[in-house]
Amino acid sequence: MLVGHPGGHPDVPENEVDEALRTFSPHVTRVEVFTCKELPDNAERSLAADIESA
Repeated sequence: MLVGHPGGHPDVPENEVDEALRTFSPHVTRVEVFTCKELPDNAERSLAADIESA
């Protein structure tokens, strides 16, 4: 599940958004919850891991 960018709520610290998602994620069966900001970082890490394992 992809949720909005944390910059959309500048009055809420990003670490609070991250903590809320970490708390929510385990309650959703087989669904990983992360923000739009985390998407490119996760993709880069995944691609780097694929390259290293090749």
